[in-house]
Amino acid sequence: MEERVVASKPKWLRKLERESWQAELIISGVAILGSLQLIGLLDDAQHYLLLNYDRAALKLWFLAVTYWVFFAYGLAFLFIFHFAVRALWIGLIGLNSVYPDGIVKSTMWSQDFFEKTRAAYGDVDGFIRELDRSASGLFGKGFTFAGLMLNLGVFLSVVLIMIGILTDLGVNSTLAWVICLLPAVLVLLGSVVSSLFMLPGLRERAWVQRYHFPLTKLASYLTYPINRRYTVLGLSLMGSQSTIESKSTAKVIAGAVAGFLVLFVIGLLIGFTGTIKPAFIDEVYHRLGDTPSSIDHNNYAEPLPEDLLYEPVTASLYLQPSDPFWVWVPVPEREAEELEAICDLPEADEDLPRVERRKIDRKRILTCADDYVSIYLDGTKLTDLDPVREYLKTVGFEQYGIRYDLGTASALSPGRHELRVETKYYPAGDDDAPDTTRPRVTYMPVYLIGPAGAREKS
Repeated sequence: MEERVVASKPKWLRKLERESWQAELIISGVAILGSLQLIGLLDDAQHYLLLNYDRAALKLWFLAVTYWVFFAYGLAFLFIFHFAVRALWIGLIGLNSVYPDGIVKSTMWSQDFFEKTRAAYGDVDGFIRELDRSASGLFGKGFTFAGLMLNLGVFLSVVLIMIGILTDLGVNSTLAWVICLLPAVLVLLGSVVSSLFMLPGLRERAWVQRYHFPLTKLASYLTYPINRRYTVLGLSLMGSQSTIESKSTAKVIAGAVAGFLVLFVIGLLIGFTGTIKPAFIDEVYHRLGDTPSSIDHNNYAEPLPEDLLYEPVTASLYLQPSDPFWVWVPVPEREAEELEAICDLPEADEDLPRVERRKIDRKRILTCADDYVSIYLDGTKLTDLDPVREYLKTVGFEQYGIRYDLGTASALSPGRHELRVETKYYPAGDDDAPDTTRPRVTYMPVYLIGPAGAREKS
């Protein structure tokens, strides 16, 4: 049967299979460059999400971004590795053509050393074939892995975007979550049922055979909307070949463990390098800046950092008496939602012109910000502040925040002073209710460089 399948292939296809390395090298090089560009787009996407989604949505967006990160970085890693393997293959072919006799006896070697060397490394043609097979297999597996991560990321991203659209249209947020997450739950349930159908006691039953494949095929349309046939075919080829009877159970287990370890290492690298912004995790976001014993230069506007502003910003770490003294408090969507929730002032009348409604709503938010934001200087709460809206430009985004002008630094005594900014952004407690004993706190030391004649500002 196998011979008839091979013989039925057209000559051009058999030739293409033998010489596929040429196309592989070209596509691999393009894939490396493209995937490296994706990394920058990933950063932009994460910045947008962190500014425009509330804490509930960010929990799921963190999962979606994880798929996108595995897609981009996995693609780059696999194709760089493939490029290296194929380059080794070409180099070995070149060596084989220059030295067609293989490893020969050297006058510097003993007969024993020569025979052992030839036995261990002498099969040059076999090694060339092994490298060729590894490179081609890695190329195909790389696209399959990329397709899997791409589709999972697209699927979850579409679900979350639809939740936002329904919410903007006035649908109750809980109902919007239920409606949009239902397809994800159904796909997950279908995957579980499909796995159960593979059990030895079920897979040969007539009713299982009737529903097993249609159910799996339907799930594939939902899960892999992009390049579905290739992704499913690649996964089927790898899955079926890894469990054939001629392959020992030990090797299958070893392969699964190796795959798990690779993903674990990639996960560690993602975590340590900040590839996924840690501010997605609500508890991490909550404790950013909550350290009075250190200086974070992202808290000072000289110059503004090249990342999003997660924490309040003041004019400078070092102040002269005549310098303006102000604090800018960022209000991303996750905090804007909390600010809106505690604001008990009436909203603008719907019958008013749109421009007038906007002015009233903006003034309303600034008034409520007095209750949401608390600013302390050297432990004393500052009152009667006059907040204003201000956008700061960060990583290509206009980031919204509220600015509090504290006058000039002349009221301070020379030396170190401590600003503390608190917002009523409470983490969830043990019973999932807000823990109102833990506001979000940011500490910012500032130094007043004494009167005229003192050392210059750093």
